[in-house]
Amino acid sequence: AERPSFAGLTEREKHEVSLTPRGRDEAMALGRQFGSAVRFASSPVPRSVETAAALAEGAGIDAGSIVHLAELRLFLASGPAHHEDVKRRLGWTELMATWADGALPDGVLQPCEVVARHAIEAVLRACGPARVVAVTHDFVVLALLAALRGERVTAVVSPSRRLPKE
Repeated sequence: AERPSFAGLTEREKHEVSLTPRGRDEAMALGRQFGSAVRFASSPVPRSVETAAALAEGAGIDAGSIVHLAELRLFLASGPAHHEDVKRRLGWTELMATWADGALPDGVLQPCEVVARHAIEAVLRACGPARVVAVTHDFVVLALLAALRGERVTAVVSPSRRLPKE
């Protein structure tokens, strides 16, 4: 769902960013399409919690039934300061692409496939075999998409990784 821009925000401020009214409306509309035969799991990041609550409301499901999973937020291999230093040097797009390609030096982020495995295992433990919509963000979304596709390809294309024109 839509959220305001992160431009100029500190890491702490980024963590606290809420959905826009449009983002909430979009999540509710999507929730109506899911219907009530689904469970929701959410990262503890506030915008993920808000998205899951709006999806549940749209689906006609009590937001109290949302399962909150820390594993849908975990991707750092070391403290946030090291991650932020690498992100400043590479830029967000290059950091994401390098991580998804498996080329990021050890100790910055957990490997992409490890993040995906931990997220999937946590959702399965918490929700069982039900139809589940897991609401998360950033690195965890990329890791899950790569795992589901069975490849390490990223939709994030940095200027240095663009394909040559034919």
